[in-house]
Amino acid sequence: VRVNHEDQKLSGCQFSLFVDSTGSIEKVAGVNDRSREMIESAESFSMFLGSNNLLYPFGSDSIRNVGDTWIITDEKDNLEEVPGFDNAAGKVKKITTYTLKKVKEKKGSVIAYINMESLLELNAVTNTWDESWEIDIGGRLKGIIRFDITHGKLIKCKMSATFKGNGRDLIDDDEFTFFQMLDLRIKVK
Repeated sequence: VRVNHEDQKLSGCQFSLFVDSTGSIEKVAGVNDRSREMIESAESFSMFLGSNNLLYPFGSDSIRNVGDTWIITDEKDNLEEVPGFDNAAGKVKKITTYTLKKVKEKKGSVIAYINMESLLELNAVTNTWDESWEIDIGGRLKGIIRFDITHGKLIKCKMSATFKGNGRDLIDDDEFTFFQMLDLRIKVK
């Protein structure tokens, strides 16, 4: 099996985000065929966007100073928003640490440079086709984010992640382990 890296780049994918008055993302819709196909296969973007809130993507709207570090913990019993876990019951916990590294003025906008690191734990029982699995996954995501403070929008995000997991088939007790690496680049135009 060969990986098709060209398809994974998602070049040309355009999405519309429907946001309520609090900044929460209510719906993600594909604008073109390629993006609609991506939505059908991924089901959710919250894991990749890092936040479900566009107005306050890094927590509250309190003023931060260069060098400040803050932590946001997110726990869910509903795995619907986790890609690939449509038919699963369990818990996911994500602890994200942000550090404001610097602030620059560019072309009339104030730009924040933010480092982030997330630790992810997922424990679930999931059903795929005719099989039921008990799984445990741990992940670590690290990234650098550029955020336009003046206009309140993401400019760029570079992120890498590693995921390790193990599972057990609930029917025949077969066990497996896996390791996955992910490299993600987002640029908003």
